[in-house]
Amino acid sequence: MNRMLTRKLAMAARTLEFLRAHPFTDRNQATVATQFEAQLAAAESLFLAEHKDRLAAVAAQRHGADLRRGLEAHLLPSMERIGAFATRSDAQVASRFATPPRSKSQAAFVTRAASLLEVARAHQDALTRNGLARGHITELANGLAQFRDATTQAQVRRQHHHDTRTKLERSLAELIELLRLLDAYNRVRFQRDAGLLTRWTAVRTVGRVAAARARRGSEEGSELPPVPVANSPTGTPVAPSEIAPASAHGHDDEPPREGRPSAAA
Repeated sequence: MNRMLTRKLAMAARTLEFLRAHPFTDRNQATVATQFEAQLAAAESLFLAEHKDRLAAVAAQRHGADLRRGLEAHLLPSMERIGAFATRSDAQVASRFATPPRSKSQAAFVTRAASLLEVARAHQDALTRNGLARGHITELANGLAQFRDATTQAQVRRQHHHDTRTKLERSLAELIELLRLLDAYNRVRFQRDAGLLTRWTAVRTVGRVAAARARRGSEEGSELPPVPVANSPTGTPVAPSEIAPASAHGHDDEPPREGRPSAAA
C-alpha cells in the first residue's frame, strides 16, 4: 500500500477529530463537515477492501508460481529425458523432447508443457516401455490444467485489486477537495485565534510534521494538547510505522508554504 495514501487517511481522521471538537456554527459549513465525515468512512472502507484484494492477488500469484515450480522440478524433466531416450531413433520426434531454454514468461511455459504433453501422448507406449511411470502423463495434464486455472485466477484478482485501488485513490482525491474547502472556512474562523489556527494547520498536514507543529504551538503558549498522529477515530487500521516516519531528507512532509499546494491538500 502506498505510504502517502495511508498518511492521508490518518490525516483525514485527525481532521475529523478536530472538527468534532470544534464544530461549525454555520449550517452550510456544518453540512460540508458532514460530507467530509461520510467521505472518510467510504475511503476507510475502500482502504480495507484494497488491502484484502492485494493479499488475495499476491496469494493467487504465489499459488501459480508454486504449481509451476513443481512441474519444472519433477514432471517435465523426467518426461523430457525419458522421451528423448525412448525416441532417439527418430531425431525429429526426439527433438520435441529436448529441454528448451528456461523462460520467465508464463505463456512460453504453457506452450512448452502443452507441446511436451502432446508428443508424450502420441508416443506413450514407447515411453512406458522405457520406464515412464504409470500415471505420469495424466499427472502432467492435471498439473498443467491447474496451472492454467491458477494463472487465470491471478489475472482476475490482479485486475480486481487494480480496480479497488483506483476507487480508493479517487475517494481520497474527493476527500482532499472537501478538506481544501474546510481549510478555507477555518482560516477565516480562527484568524483571531493563533493557537487554534496553529492547531488546525498541524492537524491537516500529512505525516510527522503535524505532531511537530502541534508541539511548537503548545510551547508558544497554546493550552491545547498536541494532536495525536496515529489512531483513526473512525477505526482505520493504520499502523503507526506507516504514519509517523518522515522522509530521511525531510522533503515528503515539508509544511505547506503560502502560494504553494500542501501535501495534504
